[in-house]
Amino acid sequence: MSNANTPSGFTPRSLTRWNRYYVPQADTNAYRVGDVVKSSSGSDAVGVPTVTLHSGASGVAVRGVVVAVDPGLPATGGFIGGTRMSVPAVKTKDYYLWVCDDPEIDFIAVDDGTTPSALVAANIGAFCGFAPAASGAANGGSAAALSSSSFGGTTGACKVVSLAPGSVYGAFAAWIVRFPLHELGTAPTQSSGGGGGGGGGGSGGVTTQEPTSRALVAGDNGNSGITPNAISLTVNAGMPAGFNFDTAGPGLVAWVQGPGVQIQDQRQAGNTYFVNLLKWVADNTYVVIGGKS
Repeated sequence: MSNANTPSGFTPRSLTRWNRYYVPQADTNAYRVGDVVKSSSGSDAVGVPTVTLHSGASGVAVRGVVVAVDPGLPATGGFIGGTRMSVPAVKTKDYYLWVCDDPEIDFIAVDDGTTPSALVAANIGAFCGFAPAASGAANGGSAAALSSSSFGGTTGACKVVSLAPGSVYGAFAAWIVRFPLHELGTAPTQSSGGGGGGGGGGSGGVTTQEPTSRALVAGDNGNSGITPNAISLTVNAGMPAGFNFDTAGPGLVAWVQGPGVQIQDQRQAGNTYFVNLLKWVADNTYVVIGGKS
């Protein structure tokens, strides 16, 4: 038995949460049900956040998957003229998308079939990328597909959970996947395990994306950060007692000494993934604790 070549973007296995997002008229991307989106700067006049099309690149956090197109007006919050499957690239007005933005949801997506040798059981649990499609599927929805040539990778926009029911290994199989880097996800945390007193183990605060180097501030206390890149976070004097900030991700985080601050770095060398916990131990002195994620 072979699989039919019917790419249809990403379909949520369950739909427990969805939210409304804004696409301004100036946006030049086409959008279809099943497309993956990420956050963009700004919002509409009443605060509905802006999204843009996700490229499928590794290390770029996902906001969610489009499950409906809403051409309604922001003041109504409802549907005007019914739903539709797509938004044109050239727009004469603003649009709104309903997006499944739950970081715990798995999705079903079909591979592009270009590298059948990679579409095997051994690559379950590994990573892969995906590619947005220039044109839609027959039903007007997304034709985005998983990039079969990237199956088996150690990084990627998607993590392969399993083969979907009804598919067989090989070209154009349907796969159950999830997004390992999600804008609304929770960074993995780890208890302190040693290295002195101060603020406790993993945080329970806000999770932020940290793609570039920056200085930590007192407002970061108790928060977590996910970083896809190797960055430097500078610790400055005047941090509150008990300050802690967790980071996790494929990028190795270097903690850099700021004015009047001493940093003791106790991370374990040789690991690809880290959970780094910055802990206050004395005035202007912090310890970085690391281990396997």
